[in-house]
Amino acid sequence: CRAPRIAPSMGAEVGGVPQTDGLSVPEIEELYNAALADVQDAARPDVSAEERQARGRKLGLLGKALRQAKRKPVEKSERPEWLTYPTAVDVPCCPEDERFTRSFFVEESVEAKKFFEEYGFVIFRDVLDAAECAATVSEIWQYLEDLTPGLSRHVQETWSLLSSERYGLPEAQAIFTPQIVANRQNPKVYAALDCVLPRLGKAEAFDSPHPEPDSVVVTQDRWCMYRPTANDESWKTSENLHLDVHPWTYAGLRPTEIETLRYGTDNSGDHRFPLQDFRAELTAVQGRGSPTGEHVQGVLNLLDNLEEDGGTRVVPGFHRSFASWVKALGAMEDNLSQSGLYDNWVLRRAAGGGSFKFSNLDPIHKLSRRVPMRAGSLLLWNQLVVHGS
Repeated sequence: CRAPRIAPSMGAEVGGVPQTDGLSVPEIEELYNAALADVQDAARPDVSAEERQARGRKLGLLGKALRQAKRKPVEKSERPEWLTYPTAVDVPCCPEDERFTRSFFVEESVEAKKFFEEYGFVIFRDVLDAAECAATVSEIWQYLEDLTPGLSRHVQETWSLLSSERYGLPEAQAIFTPQIVANRQNPKVYAALDCVLPRLGKAEAFDSPHPEPDSVVVTQDRWCMYRPTANDESWKTSENLHLDVHPWTYAGLRPTEIETLRYGTDNSGDHRFPLQDFRAELTAVQGRGSPTGEHVQGVLNLLDNLEEDGGTRVVPGFHRSFASWVKALGAMEDNLSQSGLYDNWVLRRAAGGGSFKFSNLDPIHKLSRRVPMRAGSLLLWNQLVVHGS
């Protein structure tokens, strides 16, 4: 038989200091809420100043204990998938300017490909020139000003009219403004994609609308804009490390229905998000050896972006851990919701697509690295590399 478990005493204090060792996060949260109520009650005139101070100190200590408890990592043995994560690495800096990550010209295809295979991402510089960057920035502002009454790119006080809830993304799932479309047809973009994507060679039975098996095919996506949080803390966006694939679909453990996508504005689901099939297409793909081939994602940088500015993060080397990680996750049905603070989950989308979200307490955040870039640079990463901002 087992000895009975003795539960910690809720609310035990030593010398007026709350004792929280051994308590769970919900238990500490309960103590904190009770202490908060006591502080609010202390506003009564019959409560002495000393008592108010004592209650305030207690609340402060419990607040500190609660924050520490939420940050406290769970042992790795409790999350088998954590054991599959890649080793933490330092990403090389640019030898000419250490403020930026190592980058390559599109003509340096051999060196760029080697870097991509090792780290799972690579940066190509000078893909857009200064005029193309400026035109794209102007289009983004024009789009936002047309949709947001009172917003002006020239009046920073009006930028609060924008929302941080979508991580700086527009509601539209695909953008087709002139410069955005021109950027997607830029020869340097295709040269960069051709550099990192595998060549399949000739196929005996090639049934596709594309000219040949090694054609570079792009999706239609959108842009992202962040406001400077030094001006307003409320402009800060949430951390959002994720994968833009449904892990079980990509691994071939469940079917993709990508051929059912129709890309229209009337028959593709939620009317609030027209053209969302363009987004679903990205997340419903399967890996090498499947009809949809192998995939990369990318960001065209329009302004110089330094480490302290915030922005894109990647987990170098995760593409090599993906297969063992999916296996360690177990069944998809066990990963559909976040029932605990450390739980990650898959967000299912149309046509067998989805994305995988990592808890803000997951240790994978310690493995993520910022990738500062020059304006006009193109960051490409293997779609199996965890990323976010």
